[in-house]
Amino acid sequence: AVRAKQGWLAREFGLDGFIYHHYWSDGHPILNGALDGLLRDDQPDIPFLLGWVNGHWINTWQGSQGIFRRKPNAILMKQTYVNIDGHLRWLLPFFKHRNYLRIDGRPVLLVHATSVAVTAILRRFQDGVRRHGLPGLYILNKVGVKHYLRPYPKAFVGWPPLIVYPSPASESMVRGRVPFPL
Repeated sequence: AVRAKQGWLAREFGLDGFIYHHYWSDGHPILNGALDGLLRDDQPDIPFLLGWVNGHWINTWQGSQGIFRRKPNAILMKQTYVNIDGHLRWLLPFFKHRNYLRIDGRPVLLVHATSVAVTAILRRFQDGVRRHGLPGLYILNKVGVKHYLRPYPKAFVGWPPLIVYPSPASESMVRGRVPFPL
């Protein structure tokens, strides 16, 4: 009921959809109750995409209070990249959901942080979604992080995610000059 009301309010106030953070570490999803609920009951009934928040959880949002006062930027939960195939299996029902945002038929995935390891994972995801009948992923990257993705992502997203900036490479792609295996 709450998620249905959130969708109604979003539409009422002119929002086009939601970006849901999703977390995957130590081989399983974390804080995934609302997303699992969306798959169960299709609520909220509004377009959405997933943003993979793939960095260490550090205490910067905890401020300088309590136990973290003496440990600035302490890692609360380390980001690990294990069970990649399980991660893709968990993502596929979202990518195939009727409300999942697609560009040219490709599910859009926002990736917060990139690295050589993440690039390899995204290539596995691309191969995996194609094996499951999808034409590949349309990958976005957050503005302001060091970009390891080669080739570059299709576009960069401002933070907070209010504006999407095409990457120079995506501009070339629009003109049909740059093939993207990612």
